[in-house]
Amino acid sequence: MYEMEMLQAAEAAHVSGVTVRDINRMFDEHILPEKYIARKNVRMISANSCLMVSLYYETKDVLTSSMRKSIIKDLDIAYPSLAFEPIQNVYLDTKVFHSWLKIDLEPFRIMIAERLSELQEVKSLVTEDPEILGGIPVFTGTRVPVHNVAASLASGMSEENVKRAYPHLELSQIRRAPLYARTHPLRGRPAAASQQIKVISRKRLVLPEFNA
Repeated sequence: MYEMEMLQAAEAAHVSGVTVRDINRMFDEHILPEKYIARKNVRMISANSCLMVSLYYETKDVLTSSMRKSIIKDLDIAYPSLAFEPIQNVYLDTKVFHSWLKIDLEPFRIMIAERLSELQEVKSLVTEDPEILGGIPVFTGTRVPVHNVAASLASGMSEENVKRAYPHLELSQIRRAPLYARTHPLRGRPAAASQQIKVISRKRLVLPEFNA
């Protein structure tokens, strides 16, 4: 039996194509059906419900808030498979709401499926092990902190220079670092979390040797 994949706010924001603040509004205003959310230690929503989130914000300029909330309720009733099937397997046709509003749901499903697949791929490249750097996320098989690579790219360092600093990393790993860092911010207060991140110094670059 399929168990709904749950996403934290930053992950859900990426998959839905919205901001973390938008995701938190879904909780604060009780917009999503309760079966799609978790409120224990960390706020989480199901991966499939990102379709509802995306639809809710994508239509904000043409529909009122109450209308959008009503559509989400109708979606939950019309497509019960959203609660127990992977989004890739759910068939969503053009749905007519209230006899006058027609919405093509398939583009939303495709976008959510693609972004979710991208997120899953990025997560598969990273390991969090208490025995490795105290549990800081590192690229699997290395001791290279993912957030350090992301911060170095954000500071303006090129992918090639990061690769020269860590030649055992693949360019594909380096290119995925910003997405992982964005969807998995370090825990703790911003100031404390930022102290864990170190931009790669140019002095650490592995320079090629030249013959005299």
